[in-house]
Amino acid sequence: MSRGRTRALGSLVAIATAVVFALSGCASASDGSSGDVGSTAGQVATEAPEGVVDDAFQTGDGQIVVDLFTDASCPHCRDFDATAGDELRARAEAGEITLRIHPVNFVSARRGDDTDFSTRVMNLLAVASDHGQGDVVPAVYSAAIAEQAPTLDDPMPDDVRLIELAGSAGLQVDDGMRDEITGGTWNAWVQDVNDRTVGQPIGDTGEVLTGVPTLLVDGVRFAITEDGTDLARLQQTLDDAVG
Repeated sequence: MSRGRTRALGSLVAIATAVVFALSGCASASDGSSGDVGSTAGQVATEAPEGVVDDAFQTGDGQIVVDLFTDASCPHCRDFDATAGDELRARAEAGEITLRIHPVNFVSARRGDDTDFSTRVMNLLAVASDHGQGDVVPAVYSAAIAEQAPTLDDPMPDDVRLIELAGSAGLQVDDGMRDEITGGTWNAWVQDVNDRTVGQPIGDTGEVLTGVPTLLVDGVRFAITEDGTDLARLQQTLDDAVG
């Protein structure tokens, strides 16, 4: 078990709002607010999971830093991972890049999802990281986001299914971890990260995070266009950066 923590308390507050999709991804609220998805009233996560660096799940030790801002409920994030996820994981495993996955959770509310899938997936990743299994976080993320419900009428995977998916991706889940996953141990931390990320400048770009997926390669924003060229352009960008 991890060192003493309280589970996130309070009711999850869902806001029924319209889904807003921009070409570049799933747009946040115009004022940069999170929509309070998975919020825990009165609770603030003051401690990050083990293995988290600058509010991101970090894997790999390459000199080239790749930052991915993503939400598990975002269809564009799912599509981008299907396109480029294998490439990013392979580069991190090969030591070419340091991959940092930054969790946000505002899209569940935007899609009208009352299961808080965004928060539950990121809590799952936090549990994995905190228990010393950060190396499998990218694979667990890919497995989970791939099972995102295709339409608003379809149910999102429950926690039991998420645990099954995580296991298939290499996560070793014991009883204590299972309790932390189903109990939402890191829900408040996920919400806290979302609230200080969405609508704020990212890296040294000077740009404000207004939607996901957003990808930075060594601090420079990579244009995700969804026109079928993303993988080839990303490969070239990484090759150029690695030199």
